[in-house]
Amino acid sequence: MSSSTMRNRAVVIEDDVLVLSLTAEILRRAGYVVHEAINGEDGLAKCRAIQPDLVVTDIFMPERDGIEVLREVKKSRPETRVVAISGGSPLLPRMDFLVTADKLGADAVLAKPFTPAQLLAAATSSDWDPDGKVRPLDRHSRKEPAMTIWDRSA
Repeated sequence: MSSSTMRNRAVVIEDDVLVLSLTAEILRRAGYVVHEAINGEDGLAKCRAIQPDLVVTDIFMPERDGIEVLREVKKSRPETRVVAISGGSPLLPRMDFLVTADKLGADAVLAKPFTPAQLLAAATSSDWDPDGKVRPLDRHSRKEPAMTIWDRSA
């Protein structure tokens, strides 16, 4: 990616420290300057301070969930690309959260677990179906983890 087309400031908001550090590292290796936040409140503060080009946010987390993050980021800076990620919760399946994030304006959604290539495709919108429809990946027929992606900009 050329520096003129790459979005280089990112905030990753995730309460699972391992997922946070791995997601941030994937983006760093792709050339992003990444700021990490362990909850929605800290993430929103970082978003206000650095005005990122990309926000990757978990949905289910303490101190402001990802839905609140999504709504506030899109309200204050609509051009920021927001990728919502979720593994669900003990009470609700992940798809409920991802459908909600999609309806509220997320540019892309990813179900955990996801691969580095899937994250980078969601971050850059370079690998989407041309019609922007749901792309399920079947865990039994592929080597990649099962996931679903939407892209609103396709």
